[in-house]
Amino acid sequence: MSTSHLTLWPTATSAVLVDTPWTHEHVHVIGDWIASFEKNLTAIYITHGHGDHWFGAPALLDRFPGARVYSTAKTAVYVQKQHEYRVAEWEDRFPGQVSPGEIHPEIIPAEGIDLEGIVLKAVELGHTDTDRPIPSPRLRAGEGTPGGGRKLYSEVAMSGTIQHTFVTVNGVKLHVAEQGEGPLVVLLHGFPESWYSWRHQIGPLAAAGYRVVAPDQRGYARSEQPEAVEAYSLLHLTGDVIGLVDALGEEGAVLVGHDWGAPVAWATAMMRPDVVRAVAGLSVPPILPGGMPPPSITRKKFGEGYYQINFQKPGAADAALARDPAATFRRILSGASGDNPANDPPGPWIVPDGGTLLDAMPEPQQLPGWLTQADIDVFAGDYGRHGDRAFTGGLNWYRNIERNWELLAAFRGRLIEVPALYIGGDRDMVIGLRGPDATLRTVEQAAPQLWRGLILPGCGHWTQQERPDEVNQQLLSFLAQLPGPR
Repeated sequence: MSTSHLTLWPTATSAVLVDTPWTHEHVHVIGDWIASFEKNLTAIYITHGHGDHWFGAPALLDRFPGARVYSTAKTAVYVQKQHEYRVAEWEDRFPGQVSPGEIHPEIIPAEGIDLEGIVLKAVELGHTDTDRPIPSPRLRAGEGTPGGGRKLYSEVAMSGTIQHTFVTVNGVKLHVAEQGEGPLVVLLHGFPESWYSWRHQIGPLAAAGYRVVAPDQRGYARSEQPEAVEAYSLLHLTGDVIGLVDALGEEGAVLVGHDWGAPVAWATAMMRPDVVRAVAGLSVPPILPGGMPPPSITRKKFGEGYYQINFQKPGAADAALARDPAATFRRILSGASGDNPANDPPGPWIVPDGGTLLDAMPEPQQLPGWLTQADIDVFAGDYGRHGDRAFTGGLNWYRNIERNWELLAAFRGRLIEVPALYIGGDRDMVIGLRGPDATLRTVEQAAPQLWRGLILPGCGHWTQQERPDEVNQQLLSFLAQLPGPR
């Protein structure tokens, strides 16, 4: 049975957490909840050996590095057994949900854990739980418990918890994360990302009364990778969005895209306004068909070293990025973050002669504040399933840029005729290519029904991950003012 109660025992300056959640979503919720009390988390006490009592501990230790994990001797033994069949009993049944990492609890001292004069002692009652895991419900802050502890009680809200399924669309099996009921909102990630890039948006949007779906797009993470480079054209990608809406039994959707997900969202809205109720783009503004082929423009402006030109060449980038997925994510996510001083102001990514993108992005001394090692583990674990082709699917999107220009020729002169929202960051290299003012003018010209266009100061490329609260507020306000179903 999944953990149904967590307790935080606080004193004036510190606190002990009794048990942890086990899903990525709930670990973030609990971490924010603990931080809201402005206490120093000194210890995590594990009451039970089953993973749903402690899988979230490694991520919480990343966030609160001074904390120590304790359990009784018998519980510690059972924890190690859970490591042995974690994949078969948990990860295979709950793909994309289990928080990664291992722990090796210290045995709680006989005298207990001293908490500024209050002593927490353990009483061994034996093993009284089922060995069959079931999904955990959403956890919400509850009422105070006797003695000053603050309890979290389980509540199955209308929006439920994130469900992970696979949907076959246009012959390609897509992994989909879904939560909530109501009008459909589809969240489209970019490169190199996955559904997990929307971890801070799925819950709040679902709680506001929307059916939220975040797929791993074609070629990414847990979704299938077609072999042919030509299978990643913008027509295939927009076709996947329309096919997904249909497969979900819906007639329409609001699309929200970031990075590469934004061009997919913009293009789908332009071509199928009968299906797309509204569209929001993060980072990348709409680039309408016409003019010179994009590779010709970037090659002339930045040379062969521009990363998008470098990605056109099969082989080298694929191998370099896949060699160590965790290092790749650390470097790219940190390198394009607004926390990186090199992005003030932002400049283009230039690959050195004979090198790869990673040669232009040093290993960070520390992760940015919005990113944890647990987040890196999720991205790297999902990509690692594809082995030496871990990034090939995403790279193939770049290898279709010129083909997309050719395929969309029939849409030259077409505008985006649905309500639109745009959010960027002034430390995003995408914004740096044109400048904030020119970027906003581009959006206004392409989307006459633009509701709002804004640039977030100090924000880098990973808009919704770096600034989740601001992005969520804008998305919810945008959705609330749309006509039609809510």
